[in-house]
Amino acid sequence: MRKTDCRFRGGKSQVLVELLLSRIAFHFETRIDYFHLINGHDYPCKDSAWIDAFFEKHHGESFMKYDTWDEVRKWRKKKYPERYRTYGFHDKITCTNKWINFFRYPILLLQKYGFRLRKEIPDVYGGWNWFSWHRDVVAYILEYIEKHPEVLKRLRYTSCMDEIVFHTILHEHLEALRIHPDNALRYIEWHPKRPAKSLPLVLNKNEYNAIVHSDAIFCRKVDVEESATLLSMIRKNIFHLER
Repeated sequence: MRKTDCRFRGGKSQVLVELLLSRIAFHFETRIDYFHLINGHDYPCKDSAWIDAFFEKHHGESFMKYDTWDEVRKWRKKKYPERYRTYGFHDKITCTNKWINFFRYPILLLQKYGFRLRKEIPDVYGGWNWFSWHRDVVAYILEYIEKHPEVLKRLRYTSCMDEIVFHTILHEHLEALRIHPDNALRYIEWHPKRPAKSLPLVLNKNEYNAIVHSDAIFCRKVDVEESATLLSMIRKNIFHLER
């Protein structure tokens, strides 16, 4: 196999992977009612009995985090357009498409000086990528994408659209699909009370009390080394809850 410097992060490929995993899980031989998007930086902070009881109580409801209306109005001016009106080169296409590679650096140079080379997408919404969806929401997304292939086509050469595309598709159907738009059931520190190298904050034992007293079922970001004490404390708490 020919070696390349291709990277799979933040572009169309990430959305495709999420859709693929959702489709496989949705059609699994055993019916699955809830779908939780996590990655290696997430860790469960409630025991299985608590989680089961929560979703039995809220059966049919879904949970995700939308940006506030003030954030949407602000970020539609710059943050969102930088993701879909400029060309992003995160996916493998940059390694296999000679045409785009030839024009890649001139395009990046133009964008550096504020040129937006692609059309506006109206009524864009954004939020956290991480969600806990009932299967009704998954069914709606999969059907919508199948009926509107232009959505995936428009995602070519974009950046971080996983935080925009689903929020935009679902925004007009929050009530019908029983989606809570202000709670993703994740503990994430965007405004930390201690110094942070980057955001979101990598959690440690200082966040333990806030985590266990929250309604979150996962906490993020955690690191095997930096969060080791925290993870041990959470495991002991979960073990105690399950006794």
